[in-house]
Amino acid sequence: MSYLVVGISHRSADINVLERVALDHEAATKLALAVKHTPAVAESAVLATCNRTEVYATVDRFHAGMDEVTAILSDITGVPLLDLAEHLYVHFEEGAVAHLFQVAVGLDSMVVGESQILGQVKKRCASARTWRRSAPTSTPCSSTRCGSASALAPRPESTRPDAL
Repeated sequence: MSYLVVGISHRSADINVLERVALDHEAATKLALAVKHTPAVAESAVLATCNRTEVYATVDRFHAGMDEVTAILSDITGVPLLDLAEHLYVHFEEGAVAHLFQVAVGLDSMVVGESQILGQVKKRCASARTWRRSAPTSTPCSSTRCGSASALAPRPESTRPDAL
């Protein structure tokens, strides 16, 4: 199994494109479940905020997984794949895990270090664990990855050990 992230964010697209791919909670859940039920994907989670839509997946095969994720993303958002493709980014294996950590700690946010994204990441990873179709494995959405990302996340000054 390999880790895959396919996404679009404020770094890869302007606000007009982001608005076209924006997903509410129901649509993000629909996307995650549709991706999870494809042959190449064992697990999926979708992180959908006003500044990003990202699909995190554990895949059997890179190209098959990427093709399935992009086709379903296009179908659910209603944005033709040709329009979407120029704005998408893909991270694979260690790059996918590194991206998850950067997002969780706010390094990939419009306002670097903002903490709201961590709660969103934790919530979507928890959802992915409940949808897992196979035995628990070490995946980008596993409790180990999310726990590690949470431990690295910024905390208010008053709760840091060095601030006590």
